[in-house]
Amino acid sequence: MNFRKRTLTIIITAILLISIVSVIPVSVLGGTESSGTGTFQIANQAPSVTSFHWEDTTGNTVTGEIGFTPNTEYWLIIDVSDSNSIDDIVEIKVQFFYDTSNAAVGTPPTSVSKQQYVILKYTRSAGTGTAGVWKFYDESDNELGTTYGSWSITDKEDPTDWTLTSGTFKVKIKIGKVAHEANTGNSDDWDCIITAKDSQGDTGSNQAYGYKINWYGEITVIDTSFDFGTVNLDSENNQLSTPADKNVDLKVVANGNYNINVKASDSTGSNDYWVGDTYGKHATIVKNNPDSGQIRLKVDSDGTPNSNDEVVINPQSLDYNSWLTGQSGPTNDDEDGGQVHQAYLYLDVGPGGLLKDTYRGKVYFQVENG
Repeated sequence: MNFRKRTLTIIITAILLISIVSVIPVSVLGGTESSGTGTFQIANQAPSVTSFHWEDTTGNTVTGEIGFTPNTEYWLIIDVSDSNSIDDIVEIKVQFFYDTSNAAVGTPPTSVSKQQYVILKYTRSAGTGTAGVWKFYDESDNELGTTYGSWSITDKEDPTDWTLTSGTFKVKIKIGKVAHEANTGNSDDWDCIITAKDSQGDTGSNQAYGYKINWYGEITVIDTSFDFGTVNLDSENNQLSTPADKNVDLKVVANGNYNINVKASDSTGSNDYWVGDTYGKHATIVKNNPDSGQIRLKVDSDGTPNSNDEVVINPQSLDYNSWLTGQSGPTNDDEDGGQVHQAYLYLDVGPGGLLKDTYRGKVYFQVENG
């Protein structure tokens, strides 16, 4: 009997049981959200006068050695910054004043004067993008206009873009004739304080000292014609018959000490004599007692001959000689320091050598630093 070997294959099926755990979300009941509004502000930023300087009309910077010359124009150039834009600027104030100490910036005088203290202000409307105007002011903030005596504002230049945070402001100023001299080697000088103000009233300033102002003087002969009338040969101390007050009025405008000098010549200013109208005879001008054909001219300030204050007038060929010393600085604010002096003239005539005639000539007056 044949037995066939049988192979029994037993397939065991493994069943993988996976347990699934269900996660049930838990609801949070009654939740809400809320917020609050917060704010902060940037404070107004004050303007700043970052720098300034003076230039003459050719672009040269004014230094202590050069100084200012009165009756001459100069540019004041001011650089201003404001983080709110220069359109926020409403005023630029310039205080320019004489100071007796050149060691630091001093305190401005209590009131403006043509001799020692001027105030200029540039004013405009903030936020308009438009330029302002420059004027002189007094110490009480009253507007004086674009002139103050012989001081004047003659030109200006403004920034071209008001949205920028910095800009340059320029003003051209003619220095007054009687701005106090400060160039004598003493300790005096002129100081400058510049202040910028914005729409919120905040300010920033800059200052400098050590500015010099040179001596200035001018002289005007008010009585441009005078006459000794008819005089005799061999006579002395003949006084004027015209003008009626027997003197020639001179007006001096100066910003410091001054001397008045004098000399005489013919009508052309080139010869040492006066000339007769009819015969052309020369009356020669001399310094000593006149001899034949000669004359001598003298001057004083009190109208009293032989009072020991007469000065003999030099002939044309000699230098001017000093006649009168003026007082220090100007004295008449309303007339820009003009001081009137009386020149009493006297004529001495030699014993002969001159024909009966009318003789004409000139007397020249000069003012110089005293």
